[in-house]
Amino acid sequence: MRIHSWLIWSKKLSIIAYFKVNNQLEEGWAYNPMLEIHGASGCGNNWAYGFNSIGPKNHNIFHEKIQNLLEKIDFLGGFFTIQGLAGGTGSGVGTYFSEFIKELFPSKILMNCLIWPYSRGEIIVQSMNTLLTIVHSSISSDGLIICDNDKASEICLNSLNIKNPTFDHMNSVISQDLRSVFLPVQ
Repeated sequence: MRIHSWLIWSKKLSIIAYFKVNNQLEEGWAYNPMLEIHGASGCGNNWAYGFNSIGPKNHNIFHEKIQNLLEKIDFLGGFFTIQGLAGGTGSGVGTYFSEFIKELFPSKILMNCLIWPYSRGEIIVQSMNTLLTIVHSSISSDGLIICDNDKASEICLNSLNIKNPTFDHMNSVISQDLRSVFLPVQ
């Protein structure tokens, strides 16, 4: 990261299915648009389409963006990915990307944060997408962190007294959990 004015520039590579997803920036952070990969659409909730078609179709773009990112850093300790499990882009393309990273950098640590879908169901095939992602990720990853949408929503409702939690509220809870993993309190 480098500090510029009041912004902290993040060294992250984003794979975004829809342009609307990354429109909201966290306060104080700036993201380099040259390190983003945007798709015209998602994978229609189809893990196989994301993993076998969209992922391989973007293989060269992934490689180019990773190279661009690596040119901007002095040290690479490993990779940390965050991906959804319910739909086809997060699960299928995310899994392809994780396996691609592990093949490209076998000696580097790969941690995957998997966002477990709501138990009441967001999509009809979310159970299959979740199963396929977990099986593949458990083989290619050095560690898995699973964050549960239901639990994040429950924390918002019961502990934070938020009557109608939004994804922003839940993302805040999940990011707090991840901070506790990577930045433990002494």
